[in-house]
Amino acid sequence: MPCVADGRATPEPLARPATQRDNIDKRIADLTETRDRLDSVITGATTNLLTGRSCRAENVLPVPAQDDQAPG
Repeated sequence: MPCVADGRATPEPLARPATQRDNIDKRIADLTETRDRLDSVITGATTNLLTGRSCRAENVLPVPAQDDQAPG
């Protein structure tokens, strides 16, 4: 970037890093959404394993905390 080389900033070189930052923000949002979906799948499957209840989204209950589970 020119501002690093000569100490002066202009609008043109700022556009590229701003666009890159926006792209990173979009990827972060996409990854967060994917992680949330995976959490839902993990919760549903764990609930099914522990209770026998269907792991479909409408039937998912929160997984009990470790202290709340009956000894195995």
